[in-house]
Amino acid sequence: MTVLLIVNRAKPGAVALIDEITAFCRRRNADTIVCFSDEAGEEIALSEKIGLVVTLGGDGTVLHTARRLKGEIPVAAVNLGTVGFITEWNRDNWQTALELFFDDRAVFSRRLMLAVELNRSGGTVFRSALNEAAVCAEGIAKLASFDVKIDGSFVGRIRADGLLCATPTGSTAYSAAAGGPICDPETEVLLITPVCPYTLSGRPLVVPSHKTVTISPSRENKTELVLTLDGQEAIKLNQEDSLTVRIDQTKLLLVKDSERHFYEVLRNKLNWPGGAHA
Repeated sequence: MTVLLIVNRAKPGAVALIDEITAFCRRRNADTIVCFSDEAGEEIALSEKIGLVVTLGGDGTVLHTARRLKGEIPVAAVNLGTVGFITEWNRDNWQTALELFFDDRAVFSRRLMLAVELNRSGGTVFRSALNEAAVCAEGIAKLASFDVKIDGSFVGRIRADGLLCATPTGSTAYSAAAGGPICDPETEVLLITPVCPYTLSGRPLVVPSHKTVTISPSRENKTELVLTLDGQEAIKLNQEDSLTVRIDQTKLLLVKDSERHFYEVLRNKLNWPGGAHA
């Protein structure tokens, strides 16, 4: 078996861990391939021998990896960054993650991903996202209008700085900053969150994961629009473009740390101390 290491070398200590993980894998009769996240193209070349992916970086490295992996290959995400909502492991316990995997004792967190279709006159562009797909006005303090349908049923026209569709994993990211609800990352739902809506009635929606969302920017918009995937990949939209967003058939498989619980992470990261001074 081969282990693929995807390394964000901008993170302190990331490169130094390569030799340690390579030596560990060698002792378990596994080969390693190293890929740096700033060099990876649209899709990471995978062979049939790759049975595990190890990311060294932060949540951004996991997002980068998830959009480029094809197929449900387990990912052991090692946090060398600051936020660490998605990354289950760190520089002190990564060996436990690999031991669990090699001993067939690993438990996986199956995370929903988005399948995004950008429909335009020249054809359809297909993209994926782990956190969210956001359509926002380009420029400062610009409003745009979006016609939203769910399974073909017209929901309404939303005027806002932007509109995003998020997974439960992405509910703690851009969607949360825009006022969306926080979901357990293993729930089966799709979030629709307006960004700075023009009226107070522009509220987030939570819909079942089997629903399909269509977003059609109004032709009356006087500002350019940009589609952003996970805050990392941007595509300028044409006036006649529309988006179809649904849950992908493929999920991201994260090797879980049984001693790390989402609600504890949520409490610590969002500073929910509880008690009289909450």
